[in-house]
Parts: sequence; structure tokens; C-alpha cells
Amino acid sequence: MGFDELESEDIEDILASHTEELTNEDLQLLTEHSTLADDDNEVEPQRTLTSKRMAESFNMFQQAMQILIDDDQT
Repeated sequence: MGFDELESEDIEDILASHTEELTNEDLQLLTEHSTLADDDNEVEPQRTLTSKRMAESFNMFQQAMQILIDDDQT
């Protein structure tokens, strides 16, 4: 759903839903989801982008651009 398809009624419904109190079940689901998200973060190793890796990617961009320039028929 894009912004063009939004009705003012839809926006009012969303805003009204945030003023309602959460039930115990809602809180329990949020807690479970939060715990699962924390577990996911621990499993993934931290990735870093080194300058060497950046140089490699920029070189690949240059090669790709050259291919497009060479094949441009305009």
C-alpha cells in the first residue's frame, strides 16, 4: 500500500490503535519477539568493511561502468 492509497480513516485507525492498552497476551508476544530478536543478533558475527574490500568493489563498479559505456549504442 503506497501513500497515494491511504485514506484519512486508515491513518486515524492506526493512531487510535496506539492509544489502546496492550493486553497481557500482546505483552507476552512482544517479549517473545524481543527475545527472538536478541538471539538472532548473537548468532550473526559482526561484519566489517575493510578498505581492501571497498577498493575491490569500486574496481568492480568501474569495470561494470566500462562495459555499459562500451556497449552503449546511442
